[in-house]
Amino acid sequence: MSTIIPLPPLQRGNIVYDEVAEKQIIGAMIEHPLFIPTAQKLINASMFYRVPHQLIYEAITTLYQEYNAIDAIMVGQYLKGSGDLNRIGGNEYITDLVMTSVVEVIENFEFHCHSIYECYVKREIESIMKRGLSQVQGGESDSDAIIGQIITKLSEISSQRHAFISIDEAIISVENDINQRIASKGAVVSYGSKLIDATLGGIKPNQMVIIAGKPSSGKTSLLQSIAVNVAMQDKPALFLSYETSPNNLAKRYIASSSDITYVQLDVWRKDDWWKEFGESFRFAQEQIKGKQLFFDYSQSPIEEVFGLCHHFKMMYPETALIGVDYMQIIPSLQKGLSKYERVSMVSNVLTRIARKLNICVIAISQMSRSIDRRADQEPTLSDLRNSGEIEQDADVVMFVQRPWTWDKSVDPHFAELKIAKNRNGALENIPLKFYPEKFLFKE
Repeated sequence: MSTIIPLPPLQRGNIVYDEVAEKQIIGAMIEHPLFIPTAQKLINASMFYRVPHQLIYEAITTLYQEYNAIDAIMVGQYLKGSGDLNRIGGNEYITDLVMTSVVEVIENFEFHCHSIYECYVKREIESIMKRGLSQVQGGESDSDAIIGQIITKLSEISSQRHAFISIDEAIISVENDINQRIASKGAVVSYGSKLIDATLGGIKPNQMVIIAGKPSSGKTSLLQSIAVNVAMQDKPALFLSYETSPNNLAKRYIASSSDITYVQLDVWRKDDWWKEFGESFRFAQEQIKGKQLFFDYSQSPIEEVFGLCHHFKMMYPETALIGVDYMQIIPSLQKGLSKYERVSMVSNVLTRIARKLNICVIAISQMSRSIDRRADQEPTLSDLRNSGEIEQDADVVMFVQRPWTWDKSVDPHFAELKIAKNRNGALENIPLKFYPEKFLFKE
């Protein structure tokens, strides 16, 4: 995805305003309602310079608050009912605004909001100073009164920029979150493991989670298992695969959900295959039929991943999980980047997806080969390969370990999930069983 080059604010006489930003924001809010809460946090109707944009913004936010949905037709009908449709230029102008909302605004939405806010502040400052100058020249007040009025007005503007949140407000927010979870008993999305849920509290929005491990430790199997469990809870999940095709991922699912092994699905030749395995195959198929688990194998560069995930979230608003396999091989359109720079960019984009789209992103990361030189093979956060940014950005880091791979005296099925970072909870070592022929983890 190319990035739009923001134009400088326009100037009408001595009035500073940004018409491009105003059109982009209004159009994006109509076309992509997911942006509306973000806009409401950053700007309000009075901050738009053009009156038609003020009226349309008010219509959008009112409709969204009432119906939690919006489109151009609804906005037109609302403005017609309020008598303002002709004032804004009719339905044609609303359509033009939606067409103005080019795809690139997705990556620059907050920038355009800040531009609108900056222009508004400058207009307000100009108005305050003009009023002060008029008072000075007209001799209306003494200097202390003029200064006091200017300071008060400037403070009011500044308070709009810095919205301080009291401890009382923060606690009320926590109380509301708890009540919402109680009211909707299925609100907590499970990892599919009681032990993992007990440590991490289930799959949470706004989190970037890292699964790391040595080659053949079962990282992809664990991520796919989590994605399947999310879909089984009737929550949409998207699996961005840069290594394994959807066909092979489907075979892994069937192997993990039936008594058929992957080898029997992939390479075993037998004339009566369906007679022997057909029932098990259909059972696994029926278990997940109609569930909203999707794979993307387009190999999109990291610059396009935000837009891809945003599009998916627009199609499936209840999306709970984006899985990414794996970070170190995601390409970039930028040439000449070192591996460190590219992986850092990947980490930052995935974190932004989790925060901006309010979903959980679980990404697989390779580990440095330096762990092989240590006798105990115990992983640490510094073993995350190619980037310290991963350790910094991640809310949770868990290492998949299979001691049998370096110590043949250990049970080959024994595995351990080491929670090495948990921003809001405890660190634990969770014992699991892994069956590689089935790509299956069990408690």
